[in-house]
Amino acid sequence: METSLSIGTLAKECGLTVEAIRYYEKQGLMPKPHRTESGYRFYKATDIDRLSFILRLKRLGFSLKEIRELLLLKSAPEKNHQQIHQLAEEKLEDIEHRIKDMLRVRHDLVTLLKSCSKAHQDSSCPILNASNPFAKDS
Repeated sequence: METSLSIGTLAKECGLTVEAIRYYEKQGLMPKPHRTESGYRFYKATDIDRLSFILRLKRLGFSLKEIRELLLLKSAPEKNHQQIHQLAEEKLEDIEHRIKDMLRVRHDLVTLLKSCSKAHQDSSCPILNASNPFAKDS
């Protein structure tokens, strides 16, 4: 007979909250668990592996939509290898783009801090007077 885990035990095993597991169920990332007559959820030991996979992908920056897609592709990895590889390449490109953006933001902030004298007590503070990056050039 297969081991049954309560939602609390599953949450503890995976380092999640019960609410997070319910959320993943609602998002279609977790299969609907077996329920007792009184409505308690019971999970299989394999659900620990599934949640670990989901959490690993989240840490790598994949969205829930992308994780859902990868879970579907995982059912036949030999057949879906090309698609899996493509999704991972796209995620890497996205992360590298975000890193470049953050480095640009860091540079701008360092420049502002260097131009700011701590002695400024008037309205000439370069940080407060920095132009709005969302303003349209006139």
